Amino acid sequence: AYNIEMTFSHQIMVLLTLLVISKGTAGVARGSLVVLAAGLPMIGLPEAGLLLILAVDPVLDMGRTATNVFGCGVATAVIGRHGNADPIETANDTEKSLQAV
Repeated sequence: AYNIEMTFSHQIMVLLTLLVISKGTAGVARGSLVVLAAGLPMIGLPEAGLLLILAVDPVLDMGRTATNVFGCGVATAVIGRHGNADPIETANDTEKSLQAV
């Protein structure tokens, strides 16, 4: 949109920079806008470029959040399925420890 030439090495630097600063943003609503606002000046792009992303970010944000929730659900199911703890025993132990307090 701004007709800025980017070499392959600059593109790799942008990719690595955004990968590092974007950890944990999928679980935060509108978290990507904060990451992009912080990242754009570091990689030499104009801050006004954030306004272009603002129009499509709500739809993309829903996709990121859905992917995050799905991944957390799958991880929980896998751990619950292959874990050694019996959920009923664990619940009873928790109830007993709460009664002792």
